[in-house]
Amino acid sequence: MRTAPSLYWTLLVALLTSPVSACMQTITDEREMVTSAPRLLPYAVLEGHTDGVQDANFSPDGSRIVTTSKDETARLWDIEGKPLAVLGGHTGIVRGGRFSPDGSRVLTWSRDDSARLWDRDGKEVAALAGAVYFGNFGPTGERVATTSYSFADDLTARLWDRDGNEVAVLEGHTDWVIGVTFSSDGSRILTTSNDGTARLWNADGKPIAVLDHAADRNDERHAVWRSEFSPDGNRIVTYSFDYTVRLWDTDGMPIAVLPGPSRWPFGGTPYNPDGSRLVAASHDDGTAHLYDSDWNEIVELVGHAGPVLGAGFSPDGSRILTFSRDRTARLWDSEGKPVAVLVGHSGTPYGTFSPDGSLILTNSDDPNERVARLWDSNGKPLALLDGSGHFSPDGGRIITIHGDTTSIYHVPAAATDLPEVDTVPSNEVPSVSRPR
Repeated sequence: MRTAPSLYWTLLVALLTSPVSACMQTITDEREMVTSAPRLLPYAVLEGHTDGVQDANFSPDGSRIVTTSKDETARLWDIEGKPLAVLGGHTGIVRGGRFSPDGSRVLTWSRDDSARLWDRDGKEVAALAGAVYFGNFGPTGERVATTSYSFADDLTARLWDRDGNEVAVLEGHTDWVIGVTFSSDGSRILTTSNDGTARLWNADGKPIAVLDHAADRNDERHAVWRSEFSPDGNRIVTYSFDYTVRLWDTDGMPIAVLPGPSRWPFGGTPYNPDGSRLVAASHDDGTAHLYDSDWNEIVELVGHAGPVLGAGFSPDGSRILTFSRDRTARLWDSEGKPVAVLVGHSGTPYGTFSPDGSLILTNSDDPNERVARLWDSNGKPLALLDGSGHFSPDGGRIITIHGDTTSIYHVPAAATDLPEVDTVPSNEVPSVSRPR
C-alpha cells in the first residue's frame, strides 16, 4: 500500500526533468523577457464608432480604410485617419468590410442578413439580399459572391455584378455556406459548408464538382471551413473540422488526405510562391509537415509542446511560420530547419507576414491580452502594438483594432527607428526537423 506515493514521486520527478518540461520552462523564461519590447505609438487613432470595431481593412492602393462595427455602421477614412464617410443603412452588427481589387467598390456584410455595395466615397450602390453571412470580390472586382446561413433557411451562395445585380444562385449545399473564394483568373469559384463539403463552380455559377470530406467514411460530417487554389490554379486544398486537409484536382477528384489543423486564422498560404511545396499543421501531435506539390512528405517540423493550429509560408517562400496552443509561434526556413521561437503571448498566437516577408505580426486569442507583437524575419522581437492587427498592402503601415477604436502605425524602416530595449530573448528553445 506504500508503493503509490513512491510511484507518484517517481513520475513527478520524471516529468519535471523531461525535455518537454525543460522546453516549457525555457518558453516561460523567454516570455518574461519579451515583455520588455518597446511599445510603438500610433500616428492616427480612428475615433467615431460607438461600439466595438469588428473589422478594419486597407484599400488595395493603401490610401483608404474601411472599418465595421457593432454600432451597425461602417466608416471610411483616409490613410492619415481623416473620416470620409459613415456608411449607414445596416440594422445589425456589421461583421466585415472590404474593398474591390480596383478600390472603386466597398462591400459590407451584417447580421441584418444583408450585404451592401458602396462606391469609394461611401455612396450606397445596392443592397444584396439572401441571408448573407460572408462576402468576397472576384479577382477583377466585376463579380461579388455572398454566402448564406441555415438560421434563415437559405443554404445558397449568390453571384452579383459590381452594381449589385444578381447573376446566379449557387444551390446544392445542405447546410450553412461558410466561405467563398475565387481562382486567381476568376474562372472557378469554391464554396465551403457546414454540410461537410466544398463545391466547385464555374464563373457563371454552374456546378462542376462536389468535394466531399466524408465520401470515404460513414461517420459524422464536419464543416469544411476553408478552401483555396494553388498558385497555378491546378490544385485545390480544403480544410475541415474533422482535422484533415485534402488535396483535389480542378475537376474535384481527390489526390491526397492528410492530418490537419482545427480552424485558426492565419494570414499566410500553405503554398510557397511557385507551388512546389506545401506546409500543413497537425492538430494532434504538435507537429507540422512540409510536402512537395503531390503531397509527398519532405520533412516533419517538431518542437511545439501543444497542438499546432496554423502553418504557412512567407510571401517570398523563405520562411515558414507555425502557431500552437503552447502559446508560441515558431519560425522555420524553407527546408524546415528551425530559425526561432516567438514567445510572449499569453494566449494562442496567430498572425501574418509583411508583404515582402521581412516582418511578422502576431496577435493572440486571449481577449485580455490586447497586444500585437512585431518581429523581424529571424524572430527578433521589435515592438508591441495595442490591439490586434495586420499590414497594409505595401507593408508600410499596420492597422490594429482595440475596443471601439482603430489605430494606424508606421512600420519602422529599420531597427534603429525603434526605442531601445533592455533585454532580447535568445529564442533557443529546442526544435527538430525530421527528414522523410
